[in-house]
Amino acid sequence: KLIIPTGLALSHVRSLNVFGDSVEIPCLDEFSHLRVLDFGGHHQLEDHHLLHIERLFLLRYLNLSDTSVCNLPEQIGLLGCLEMLNLEDTHVGELPASIVDLGKLTHLLVDKAVKFPGGIAKMQAMEMLERVGVFRQQFNFLRELGQLQNMRKLVLDFEGDPVSVDGMGKDECNEAIAYSLRNLEDFISLTVHGG
Repeated sequence: KLIIPTGLALSHVRSLNVFGDSVEIPCLDEFSHLRVLDFGGHHQLEDHHLLHIERLFLLRYLNLSDTSVCNLPEQIGLLGCLEMLNLEDTHVGELPASIVDLGKLTHLLVDKAVKFPGGIAKMQAMEMLERVGVFRQQFNFLRELGQLQNMRKLVLDFEGDPVSVDGMGKDECNEAIAYSLRNLEDFISLTVHGG
């Protein structure tokens, strides 16, 4: 169980790293000035623990990797200072539409099964995006990738068959992603899996 010393002003805490599954997950409401929140590997973390996450308005780093989280709350788009979000090895299958409102987000790590909403062109600060399952995305998302001019590292996954909601086949997906890649001029790193 997490033991917090008596008299500690939790609103002054800037970084919270939770290790081990035996640790009780604290209520996030009390950590109003948190900048770093790391739950990586904490399997007991579930969706309800992220309620009111928008109150962490100064949060810059959020690591939810290897947790039991399935859905991000729509309010995550209100974290205007967020720069890094790690969702690898979670059960998240689709990102909320508000994710594109994270205008300062530079690093986004997801699994290849994750579906992105439209509007990613708004995320102009994005420098690293991995691992995009190309055949799971909408046509507009694949075309908008080419508008992220600060992109430095992109990891694409071409495994599987298209399951796109707008009926694209492999040829259409490939054409859309090729269009985007041609528009990204200053790449440092492009990694392609299964294609």
